[in-house]
Amino acid sequence: MSSRETVINLVTRLPEDMPLAEIAREIELLAGIKTAREQARRREGIPAEDARKLVKHESATRRVRRSSPATPRKRQARRSMRSLMAWYDSIRGTTDWEPPRMPDDLVRRVSL
Repeated sequence: MSSRETVINLVTRLPEDMPLAEIAREIELLAGIKTAREQARRREGIPAEDARKLVKHESATRRVRRSSPATPRKRQARRSMRSLMAWYDSIRGTTDWEPPRMPDDLVRRVSL
């Protein structure tokens, strides 16, 4: 896969409301990973233990940065779902209604 295709694939997987600076940061990270893999194939670069520490630190900082506040649309959807589930929980098991069934004289038994 070419570098262009790799970047296009990455950008299509990112959220649409992601800031341009974050997109650039993702591309930089992808380029760094590609460079590190090439260096590892040539037996160059940093020791494995140092690389693990860097990856661990990077993943911890990325989780914090990516947590963005919910958009108003998401908040409204969550609120609607909560109220719908509260209503559903309040009426569950309180009715004796059963789905209509076909009369037995109109149904022929079938054995499979």
